[in-house]
Amino acid sequence: MAPDLPALIAQEKNLGFPVKWAKDGDCLVFLAPLEIDGITIQGLQLRGKTKAFYANRNITIQLQYQGILGKAEPIARICWKPFHTHNNKGKGPHGLRFVEQKGSHHHSFGDNWNTTTNQMFKPNLPIAVPLSPEPQGFFELLALVRKEFRIMDADAIEIPQWSEKLA
Repeated sequence: MAPDLPALIAQEKNLGFPVKWAKDGDCLVFLAPLEIDGITIQGLQLRGKTKAFYANRNITIQLQYQGILGKAEPIARICWKPFHTHNNKGKGPHGLRFVEQKGSHHHSFGDNWNTTTNQMFKPNLPIAVPLSPEPQGFFELLALVRKEFRIMDADAIEIPQWSEKLA
């Protein structure tokens, strides 16, 4: 049975265990299960990714759901100081259609949830809005994750251990 994603999004959540970033090629990543009222919600995850050699740049934190047999599907994402740009390609708020977003942005669940079909718009969270104000540091980013994803202990996510030189 498919989960009630709007209900999961609305509830306060906690990390299922302490989050540690791990090296994966030229990136640092983490994947953590999420709990609601002390119960791990099967398939509900928080994922983080950043480049290993660029401190305080290009961090993606994503709320996702993985069904029993399927791959993890994004349900909300924050891109902080990304190297890439984002274009809503004619979707979303009128003032942001076809506008190249060059800075930090948020792919909210509400903007990317199709209430008619009860599923996420495809592909890959197509609608984003710029972050305003933009988080000024990693801990402000975590405060935004706490607020937008309702992950009450998001501030427990450790700072990535970026490398100062290329390997």
